[in-house]
Amino acid sequence: MRITYLLLFLLFWLCATCAAVSPVTADSIAAAQEYGKDQARVALSDFFKPWTVYEESADKLTVATDCAYLYTPFLLLASDSRDKILSRQVVDPADADKVLAEYNGYLVFGATLFSDKPDFAGNATAVIIQGKNTIKAELFYRSDGDTTTDSQGQTKIFSTKCYIYFAARNVDINKLAVLQITCSKHHKSRFYFDLAKFR
Repeated sequence: MRITYLLLFLLFWLCATCAAVSPVTADSIAAAQEYGKDQARVALSDFFKPWTVYEESADKLTVATDCAYLYTPFLLLASDSRDKILSRQVVDPADADKVLAEYNGYLVFGATLFSDKPDFAGNATAVIIQGKNTIKAELFYRSDGDTTTDSQGQTKIFSTKCYIYFAARNVDINKLAVLQITCSKHHKSRFYFDLAKFR
């Protein structure tokens, strides 16, 4: 009986604080964890595909096309489930609150950016644009990735990963959101997210 009350409290708490895009329910927790289990062994890029958007001006998709993804509660829970399956740990619905706790009140995006210049994202900033409303990021983390070469093996390509947190209360999830990441006047990436369509 105590476990039932604990789960009900957990679901109420998660719905009240975490549902930046879609509500967190017992069914959505189960569905997310099942997705993570079923897709545990697919490539990470394929795993993230339903939550991935490519840079607006990309004329073709390559391994060096800037992309961004929206960390919905569903994706966060699915990712945790995937990680646990791969490390042979138990996936437990009661862990959902721990998984989502650090994201409470935030709308979180990840992005992978590419350039032929090293440390090109050293002074990167991010905003969400919704009509005339511009929302600044609350938190912005960056880590430089690998160096590769282009398809002809000529030019070095540098990458960086960004994790961007916006206060969810400032974003209208029923409107198109344009995530704009500015690294320099020569490197500005824009990603269009129809927030209401992401589970």
